[in-house]
Amino acid sequence: MLSQKKEGSVIIVDDEIVSAEALSEYLEIKGFQAMAFADPREALTAIAQGAVRADILVSDYSMPGMNGLELISEAKKACPEILAILMSGFGDNSINWKLLCEGFFAKPVHFSKMAEKLNELLA
Repeated sequence: MLSQKKEGSVIIVDDEIVSAEALSEYLEIKGFQAMAFADPREALTAIAQGAVRADILVSDYSMPGMNGLELISEAKKACPEILAILMSGFGDNSINWKLLCEGFFAKPVHFSKMAEKLNELLA
């Protein structure tokens, strides 16, 4: 039986903005509301002030000024119900992500697999 996709809103944060925008565009085609940010502090401000609504925060790990786990931790303080997925080129064994995140993706991310995971989290 195929699971029904539930629409959701997603914030993607990656200092490589082309990657974030590409994932955002793909997710929009798949029915999600998606917004890309290159600056983790800008994304955090938008979340904390309620300027954007998000069910799921997808963040790169390695970014200038604030790493992905710091961003996710602060975002969950501001918005406790937000779910999070971490992406990294370092691999999941080198980063302790399991306490804060509902998922991990090694880069490069397969967009279709990300959409599947988002649907799973929103089900």
